[in-house]
Amino acid sequence: MNRRSPKSCAFFCLQNPELNSMANDLQSDTRRPATNQRHAQPPKRRGELAELAFMQKAIALGFGVAKPWGDSDRYDFILDAGNRLWRAQVRSTAWERSGCYAVHTYVYVKRQMIPLTAQEIDVVIAYIVPLNLWYVVPVEAFHGRKNLWFYPHGSKKGSRFEIYREAWQLLDPSLKLPNEPCVAGPSDGVSCGTGV
Repeated sequence: MNRRSPKSCAFFCLQNPELNSMANDLQSDTRRPATNQRHAQPPKRRGELAELAFMQKAIALGFGVAKPWGDSDRYDFILDAGNRLWRAQVRSTAWERSGCYAVHTYVYVKRQMIPLTAQEIDVVIAYIVPLNLWYVVPVEAFHGRKNLWFYPHGSKKGSRFEIYREAWQLLDPSLKLPNEPCVAGPSDGVSCGTGV
């Protein structure tokens, strides 16, 4: 029997030991390497791994998940919350700098940065890989910004996007999520008790 490699797997490969090993490699280094060093995985592969993690998370929460054919649309997935369909762009990062993780809110088209807009997507779902944290940020919350900055361990200045940590209820208000302790303390302005 010919065993398929992760490259040829078209659907869920979450039980594949090779894929799990690749996911662990993605999580192993939390500091951005020097620009002249090669990553363990190319950017496209890291994005694919984040998308697999997203599908697992969304399905576990009870959402229907659809992946558009090709990659011509600005959204990566369509989430079915029962009463509405959401166009979701999934972003991920494993690199921390001064307690901060950042993801882009634009795409490159012909070497130009084009911002993601409400005409193209409804929500950016950011995955902080080493902390296994998800941020569900509506497009209206970052209009005009090139990056979303997340401070999961708190910040002296605070962070406008911490209110979107594990905010899956924005997509489906009927979700019942178990309470979890905060990663950052309540004095940092972090909303506690929302997480899966």
